[in-house]
Amino acid sequence: MKAVFVGDAHLKGRRDPNQSRFCAFLAGLKEIDHLFIMGDLFEYWVGYNRFIHHHYEPVIDGLIGLAQRGVKIVYMEGNHDFSLERFFAATIGADVFPDTADIRYDGKRLLLSHGDVIDEKRSYVFLRSFLRSRLFNIVHRLVPPLVGWKIAMESARRSRAAMARGAALEGTMRQYAREKIGEGFDLVVMGHTHLAALFHEEVNGHSGIYANSGDWITDHSYLAYTDGVLSIEQF
Repeated sequence: MKAVFVGDAHLKGRRDPNQSRFCAFLAGLKEIDHLFIMGDLFEYWVGYNRFIHHHYEPVIDGLIGLAQRGVKIVYMEGNHDFSLERFFAATIGADVFPDTADIRYDGKRLLLSHGDVIDEKRSYVFLRSFLRSRLFNIVHRLVPPLVGWKIAMESARRSRAAMARGAALEGTMRQYAREKIGEGFDLVVMGHTHLAALFHEEVNGHSGIYANSGDWITDHSYLAYTDGVLSIEQF
């Protein structure tokens, strides 16, 4: 069994060299059976419109190519890409999860999450709730796509500037993972902090792994799973 976990690429469209590099990464994936996208693959994708699709069409084509070769794609929504299920399930056959996923893979029990649901900062909890509300969906549909794109790009830039909290949040995530391993999970994988991590834990007599897929913007890191062995890799 071979799988890849990758996220936090924050792709910005056709002119983004990081996006071209990611497309090359997708094209080079061979002999994998699952691709787990850990959220924030895109800098901005909310719902669906043709404007967004145009900017990210090369990435979508790469994902479609993998799906046509039999790769199962699992998409964990992030805080920059959400309300995705209608498009990604229909176009790619992906399983899309808005918060966390409890799945079985290679005989193991996996808990997957982008990781932002672990952030208990009150202002972020409120923001996350609002962005997924019916009110936001109505407002989002009324805003012209180009205007929405520009606003989102600026908001995303400010959001990443605040990621200095990543190291502190990583500790919270690891503790959360330990609790889940104690509940019987074999592998807990998250993203969001942009800090690649791989820790073997033993809780209540149960051994498991906490891993973070890291950052595709500067480190181009991802997690590779091959026949029960998980490792941090770079492209």
